[in-house]
Amino acid sequence: NLRQPFHILYGLSIKRRAWSLAEAAIIISLIIAFGTSLAVFTDSYSGAKAADARYVLGADIKISATAASTKEYHSSDAEIFMANDIEAITPVIYSIHNVILRSDRTSDVANLAAIDPLSYQAVAPVKDEHFLDGSAENALLLLQDKPQAVLLSFDMAQFLQLRVGDIMHILLGRAKEEQTEIAVEVVGFYEKLPGFPDGADALMNITLHEEAITSIPVSFFLVKTKAITDLSLEDAT
Repeated sequence: NLRQPFHILYGLSIKRRAWSLAEAAIIISLIIAFGTSLAVFTDSYSGAKAADARYVLGADIKISATAASTKEYHSSDAEIFMANDIEAITPVIYSIHNVILRSDRTSDVANLAAIDPLSYQAVAPVKDEHFLDGSAENALLLLQDKPQAVLLSFDMAQFLQLRVGDIMHILLGRAKEEQTEIAVEVVGFYEKLPGFPDGADALMNITLHEEAITSIPVSFFLVKTKAITDLSLEDAT
């Protein structure tokens, strides 16, 4: 019977074509899935890069004086830089090896940052997990509410052998004629802070810093814009 081999060959041909079509459909679906995954990965990767950059910078915009500038600013001058596209701005006093921290056991040259606790929290991407004794908000409120408070990096606290409640001495204006030493209370610890890629060993209220030594100006201002877009950044600057 000639019809039987024909049916067999036809059936095999159909099966082969069905598998080919199925394989093609699978390949196409994988390509589409890969394209979608790639787009999602690219978007999340770009977002992660932006978040990392903002954490290093400490804000959307950083305003600092040029080397040729002779004008000095203090924390009260923050309002000068306010504009329509700016949501918040915070002043910072900070430099490398700008203080000496001293406990009853030892001392060390350190990097101190003086901030306005409330506006810094509104501008900088602070994270709870970087503060070892609770939330970022609670830690910064301690600097706001306690006049002689200081937060220490965990490593510096270990080196100076200090615990919460201990008294530490800070030599402000190190190597300057106006240098002065003040006593502060350690109120908490942190691992790292946004805006200080070189590391901040200690964090204090800028009001306390300016009251103790008036000759040191603000190092820079950190700015948060209302919308993080190229246009909003251009308008803000």
